[in-house]
Amino acid sequence: MGTLQLLEHISNTADGVFAVDEDQRIVHWNVGAEMILGYSSQDVLGRFCYDVINGIDQWSGPVCFLGCPVIDCAKGGRPTPGQDVKVRAKDGTGRWLSMVHTYIDNRQGNDLRLAVVVHIFRDATEGMEAKHILERISREVSAYGSPAAGQGPEVHHHEELTGREQQVVTMLAKGEGTSGIATNLMISNATARNHIQNILGKLNVHTRLEAVAYVLGNR
Repeated sequence: MGTLQLLEHISNTADGVFAVDEDQRIVHWNVGAEMILGYSSQDVLGRFCYDVINGIDQWSGPVCFLGCPVIDCAKGGRPTPGQDVKVRAKDGTGRWLSMVHTYIDNRQGNDLRLAVVVHIFRDATEGMEAKHILERISREVSAYGSPAAGQGPEVHHHEELTGREQQVVTMLAKGEGTSGIATNLMISNATARNHIQNILGKLNVHTRLEAVAYVLGNR
């Protein structure tokens, strides 16, 4: 199977897939990549990958640059570990990508150039945001219990939650979604959604994760 045929086979997925040549110019960009990042193949083909992706890690260190470790490992025939990379989509929003890498090597004889380095990724924004919120909760709860912590975490003023709403928040903290909450409490999905919306309003937060973070941080 040739390089192009292999790329088409790999790209038959909802995950984002793009490939670069040895000079790090993008030579392949699938529909999944367009759906996740908003860039069409016409937007990116022929451009340097580090100009398009321009990713950073969770410590804000650059991971996309000329001669990056991924390219270096591929040239040396070494495996490259996966990584979480924060990038900016075409619409300007930040996205976390869970990314793995491989390469297609057709070097033989005097031809010492790699065929392509392939990057496969999926949107991991929600999971990374949840991870960061949980890390923040841990810091705040630890600070709240410390005598030297001063006033502790910021308190949001809100109405008291009802007993049922407390049950819903507890289930959200355990990772239950709307349908799971509805099943456990023997209520409809619509009623479960209404409870969640009421909770968000009372806690003055905008997402379920923020509601869980508030409750855990102010126990």
